[in-house]
Amino acid sequence: MDNKNPRDTRPIDEAVKESYSWLGRSYVFIAKTKIKTWQSVFVLAFLVGAALATIFLVSADFQTSSYASTYDLSKAIDSKKCYKVLKSQSSYEKKITLYLLQKKRYCGLNYDPANPSSAISKSKCKNVIKKIAKYEKNISALQPKFDKYCGFTTTPVVTFSNLASDEASYTSDQRNILLFKGRISANEVSDLQIKSVNFQGIFGGGTSNDSFSDAFDRLSLYYIDGNGDEVLLDNEASLETTSVKFTGTMTIPANGTVAVVVRADVKTLVQSGTYALKWADSTTNYSVIDEDNTALPAEQYEIDSTTGTIFNITSTGSYSIEFDTTESYYSNNRNVLAGGLRPLGKLLLSVQNENAILEDLVIQAITDDGSEEIFSDDTQTLYLFTDNSMTDLLANADFGEGANPKALFEDIDFLIPTDGITYLYIYGLVKSIDYSNSPSADSTAQAGKYFHLAIPNDEDLYTRKVIGANTGQTLKNEPVATVSKSSTIMGAIITAVSSDFSNDTLTIGKQDIFSFKVTAPNSTNIDYDGDLLGVKLAQSTFTLNKTDNISFEKFWIERVGGANGEKQAFASTTAEDKLYIDFAYTYGNENDLVIEPGTTAEFILRGFITPTNSLRDETLQVTIENMQTNFNYSHNIGEFGSYTGQTERVFTKIPGLTNIKGGSLSN
Repeated sequence: MDNKNPRDTRPIDEAVKESYSWLGRSYVFIAKTKIKTWQSVFVLAFLVGAALATIFLVSADFQTSSYASTYDLSKAIDSKKCYKVLKSQSSYEKKITLYLLQKKRYCGLNYDPANPSSAISKSKCKNVIKKIAKYEKNISALQPKFDKYCGFTTTPVVTFSNLASDEASYTSDQRNILLFKGRISANEVSDLQIKSVNFQGIFGGGTSNDSFSDAFDRLSLYYIDGNGDEVLLDNEASLETTSVKFTGTMTIPANGTVAVVVRADVKTLVQSGTYALKWADSTTNYSVIDEDNTALPAEQYEIDSTTGTIFNITSTGSYSIEFDTTESYYSNNRNVLAGGLRPLGKLLLSVQNENAILEDLVIQAITDDGSEEIFSDDTQTLYLFTDNSMTDLLANADFGEGANPKALFEDIDFLIPTDGITYLYIYGLVKSIDYSNSPSADSTAQAGKYFHLAIPNDEDLYTRKVIGANTGQTLKNEPVATVSKSSTIMGAIITAVSSDFSNDTLTIGKQDIFSFKVTAPNSTNIDYDGDLLGVKLAQSTFTLNKTDNISFEKFWIERVGGANGEKQAFASTTAEDKLYIDFAYTYGNENDLVIEPGTTAEFILRGFITPTNSLRDETLQVTIENMQTNFNYSHNIGEFGSYTGQTERVFTKIPGLTNIKGGSLSN
């Protein structure tokens, strides 16, 4: 029968008792301030069990394993470093448990720390107590690393941070503009209730904008709910200072985040400048409570001190209109065919601060230096399109009477947004040409007349009008001083020049060395004899890319399928291997020189090759280079059925066409 008094205390009981009391001290960072009930039960039960198991295993001379593996490392800030911290802590705990057993042995159960002589072995007792204190200190020293890498805390923390938003400009009378985006977060310890928040204003870019009231009638704070909708929390209209306080109740769940935005109504009479918000650094006008209705002290706030997006506020928007000359067709001077709707210019429009509405637009036809004048007899009507395919017509306008006339597009009502660049396209109805003895009354265009389109700066006769979409005010801004590329009116033009001359064998004597095709588009313009007005080739210089042993005696030109056959070319060569051919002199008034509207004519160039020595590894390739300033043409002009001459020669001016290259001849 066991007659042992249940009140008798065994050494191991005392060890466990002291281990448990030590746990309360060494785990101070786990119970820093307060801990939820379920957390305390779990943690303390686990630690007591771990301590008891450790005592048993140490007494049995078994190696214990670290309890770090039971901590949920997936929630750690840095799982690897957190594991190292927990492993170190476990190692110190084992040593302390071992030294607690030694303390019972060397100090005794009746040891009085105030009387060191009460120890069984004074020196050993002192040494073991010193070691216990050392490892307890080591555990305490792990606290910052535990907080940093494991992230476990029992202190509620609220965080106020910024969210990025796009820069923007606003104007007077705009409502509900976005002024700030941010978020409020709670750590995992407690749900938090936000009772009030405070923002600081950052002002600049103006002469006297130093409070919210300089630009805004009202500021409003919204939070974003679970559906992504903005929910109004508070309005504030008292804005005479540099800070603004919002009140209202907003719940932030533990380990959760709620996004917030601040919106504003811009005043009618606004002080222009830049405006921005930031979370106020001082917590004076903040109020946050935890789920125990305890107000959070200042040290439990984390506030982003950076300034939010800076917005520009102005009284009205501004705009610019200019001719764009970057697109291929609109980047070069060009010939336009009389008798139809022709592209004449491309406008680039941009607005700042607020969307704008283009109401009226004035376009003027001008020449380079004023030495010549363009009339409405040449181009009658302008058309304004949103696209280059002429599918969306905005407005049309007739040129006024007189020289260098103006055209007024009225009531366009076209919205120009602030985001990006807007383009509009101007087409012109160029009048036709008729040199017959009974010309049409509308055929009044003059071949060879050239002009540019411009946006006039003056307000003589007509006025341009652009209004702010938000303010309704007429915007004032001078157009950029640009003009369109020149358009030369012609009764017949060339729209394509190409070559499909193939590679071949080079031989001595007469041989085809190059061919080229010329296309004239359909036209209704009439020549003096009543026929359709056609293109007449004038001159061109060909480049002879050849080896030095090749020379020529003569050259011939022939139109494929022509009526006049092969013609010896009126040609000359230069030391730079350039071949100049005058087509007009070669053909005179013969029909093969004229390319009728709607046809493509092919011409073959032949040369008589006379090498200096026998042909050996020789090559020849003919090209037409610099088409914009090389290959030219003209057409007849007349009056009431009589021939009166020819137009001034014009170059092809075909957008994107620079060089024409044939195949190579070699032996």
